Amino acid sequence: MQLFSVESNSAGSFIRFGSLRNFRTQTGPEGMEDLLAGLAATTKQHAPSQMAAWEDSLSDLAFLLTDPEGYASATEARISGISADLKAHADALRLDLSQLLADVDAIDSYVGISGKLMTPEELIRQKELCCSVRERTKELEYRMFGKGEDGDTFGILEDRIAQSAEVFLKDLKRWRRRQMERESVFPDDTEVLLEYPLGPVVTVPSRVDVILRRGDRMAVIEQKQWTESFATDKRPDEQAEGYVARLKQEEGMEKTVVRGFAYLHNQIFYNGNLYQGRSLDKEKSYLYTRHFCCTMYRELAMFLCGEEQTAER
Repeated sequence: MQLFSVESNSAGSFIRFGSLRNFRTQTGPEGMEDLLAGLAATTKQHAPSQMAAWEDSLSDLAFLLTDPEGYASATEARISGISADLKAHADALRLDLSQLLADVDAIDSYVGISGKLMTPEELIRQKELCCSVRERTKELEYRMFGKGEDGDTFGILEDRIAQSAEVFLKDLKRWRRRQMERESVFPDDTEVLLEYPLGPVVTVPSRVDVILRRGDRMAVIEQKQWTESFATDKRPDEQAEGYVARLKQEEGMEKTVVRGFAYLHNQIFYNGNLYQGRSLDKEKSYLYTRHFCCTMYRELAMFLCGEEQTAER
């Protein structure tokens, strides 16, 4: 099943879908194999890691664009699942630590009872050992579940996932209110361009992950597989800005309005450093993590439909 066409510009070939419906169908179980083969042939990339990245990110984006309510429900379930798994793991670790402390107390009590069988020096050493284990266990408990700044302790992770759930539900509520006031949906005739090639800078060509095109408007989307332990390479919104700048330089783009978006669909935990939403600078790209999926959908839909947008955090 092939619902896409392979087209070319001056820099190379790319995949084109004429509608969102075809894009969603092609990224489903029955069409993904053909799409991956087309992408590999077009880009000359066949690495398993690249195939997995395409399959994960493109099916996710198609889901968001064509069924935002279903996507929001899946996101809510995903956040709840992470929260439940984390709580179960934390509870088990707390139980282990409590049992360890109880064992140390029992040993300490035994040492005291049987102290008459030891020399004074041995008794002192045993008491010091029990005290040391007890202190280290309590320190470990604090480091794992406390509010320290020494990494992602379970206490911090629990707080972050709870904050993510709260942020997501607020974003979902805002989006639903907007839908009631004025429906903003993607027209099915929105074109989807994958791995769109740009003219080379010096000798290094670039490809845009996804372009959504409708009339004289183009939304550039940079997708990343980042998770909570994200890489430290170039920020995806900065990459999108670079692609937007290069697209505007292409011949025939003088009247086209181009805007950049970046989406980290695997990034669940809320982190203010990885969410900028709408920038006051119209030339800056928007960056969204998974729990702002409703805002991502709304901003894309409103931009492609040419509607006035209102900044909202």
